[in-house]
Amino acid sequence: DCGQVVFAADFGACFLFQEAVEGLKVWTGNTTAPQGTYSSAVCGSGVDMVQHFVDAKKQRSVAVQAEWAEAEQRAQALLKTLQPQDKFALLHGVDSESGFAGFLDPSSGGGNPSATPLAMNDG
Repeated sequence: DCGQVVFAADFGACFLFQEAVEGLKVWTGNTTAPQGTYSSAVCGSGVDMVQHFVDAKKQRSVAVQAEWAEAEQRAQALLKTLQPQDKFALLHGVDSESGFAGFLDPSSGGGNPSATPLAMNDG
């Protein structure tokens, strides 16, 4: 039974492990282990491999959802700091060399000077 295989190119050898190791990271500390090129793959039954893929996809999905939730919370917090005139500036745009199109400055209303100006471009 194989859980993971690691191929060491410099040795031309495969190392088989009964259980797969998750969350591997590059280690840059002092080591007596040889430096080289390694490739790793999870192996085992088709059912195990599919389950591993499904679990990894779920973990990525949860992480992405958490990142979007955090971004939405930051946006909601920023919107709470804007005065009505700042919000109108987001809808109207800012007069610039290129006209009003695509240039938004939510701080132009005077409510929140830390609100970042935006330059939106098509194409």
